[in-house]
Amino acid sequence: DPYGGSTSGLPERTNQSAGLYAESCISAGRDSSVPVVDLWTKMQTIPGWQKAYLR
Repeated sequence: DPYGGSTSGLPERTNQSAGLYAESCISAGRDSSVPVVDLWTKMQTIPGWQKAYLR
């Protein structure tokens, strides 16, 4: 088990979940007038990002 135990009950580790988290971070930054870097969206534009970034 790569996570060191049962993952039941933990949030899903999916690209969709990461995208939702990124959106929330961007929104919080805007609401607080804090600059953010949206790496999640940028990574999605790279062909083959799944193999390049997920090792």
